Amino acid sequence: MIWWIDANPDYSNKIVFQSSEENSLSNMDKNIFWYALYAYFLIWLMQTIQMLMSLQFCWFLLCFICLFLSFYNLFNFWQCSKEQRKMVANVMSN
Repeated sequence: MIWWIDANPDYSNKIVFQSSEENSLSNMDKNIFWYALYAYFLIWLMQTIQMLMSLQFCWFLLCFICLFLSFYNLFNFWQCSKEQRKMVANVMSN
């Protein structure tokens, strides 16, 4: 899976998603990839909350930017993956 932002000459942006067949990867590789993305987001979320509660606003701002970027990365990889969308839909319906 890969995603990138394609800038057009008229200054509009388009996010391009590209993925191969997800059956070609082993389950362990997929699980490591997705757990790492979710863990990365959760670590930045905890750090952001910790910096907010300790009133360290400069560090909070930095952690918030990292949290936003990790969420943006997770969201766009999630958009690439058809399998991940099905899994999240199943979890939400139960």
